Amino acid sequence: MTNWNGGSLAVESATSIVNQTIRPTLWVVDNGSIDGSAKAIQEISSEIRMIRNGSNLGYAAGNNQVLRLSTEAEYVLLVNNDVILPDHRSIERIVDYFDSHPEVKGACGRYESPIGVFQSSYNQLPTALVLCTLWGIGRHLPHILKSRRIASYYAYDQDLTKPAKLERPAFSCVLLRQDSIQSVGLMDEQFPIFFNDVDYCWRWREQGWDWLYFPDWRVIHHTSSSTSRMGDFYALELTTSAVRFAKKHFSKLTAALIRLTIVLESAYRKYYHGDIMPASLLAIWKGDFAFLTPVQTAPDSRPALFDHAGPKTQETIEPSM
Repeated sequence: MTNWNGGSLAVESATSIVNQTIRPTLWVVDNGSIDGSAKAIQEISSEIRMIRNGSNLGYAAGNNQVLRLSTEAEYVLLVNNDVILPDHRSIERIVDYFDSHPEVKGACGRYESPIGVFQSSYNQLPTALVLCTLWGIGRHLPHILKSRRIASYYAYDQDLTKPAKLERPAFSCVLLRQDSIQSVGLMDEQFPIFFNDVDYCWRWREQGWDWLYFPDWRVIHHTSSSTSRMGDFYALELTTSAVRFAKKHFSKLTAALIRLTIVLESAYRKYYHGDIMPASLLAIWKGDFAFLTPVQTAPDSRPALFDHAGPKTQETIEPSM
């Protein structure tokens, strides 16, 4: 679990994890919180292990810090600090299923709001058309937005009242086998906040794997509790992450087309709507902007496994005996 000023919700989230019947080891990576949530989480249980960073390193880097340490675990649960597991046996049930189905590599549950409303947080992996439409100028063309291809991207054509195979669940709460992490690698830190799960699922698909969806695994998700604090930088970080994703996974010509549509959409918002744009159109074209840290946009900047000691400002707090 990564935490950045998660407040009482992060404490409730961590409590729902440590109270699971399977008793997982909870690692919390605190990204420079100043609201007292790190201390409050630490006080939940003496068995919680915490890494405190001096600044916000982002979701990808925070998860990577623990993934490098999890080589002896059989399963790894990546969970947001705004997620509550209301059923104390939910992880146990999913692990039991994994134990009897070794072909299953990763799984997710039914995301729902605090009042029980289903959250559509499942997608196919984006095609060039999807990127040009949902992140580019195509979003202003209603006939494309309403097309069957876009509906398929949102998995609207799948019956999610039943177990299903998915290409990309949101990474708010997903369970993975450790050996799958060894195969896919760590999260790509050039996507510190957005698109790190999309990139990971892209590489997951390259292994020939899907994600198994369990409709009876209830996951209460308070959406955007951290990213809502990004203000005007939210849309910009999302946009430039899409550019970096296109540059990494598509041919140069296709990526250039995607980037052009994204820049045109940004120009439309900036000059027609007067939206605040804290970066130049050239920076958006290059994908240079990052809300947290400078990005590396090499063709494959995926972090190597287990060769990084972590940031110098990192403090690891071991559980008390």
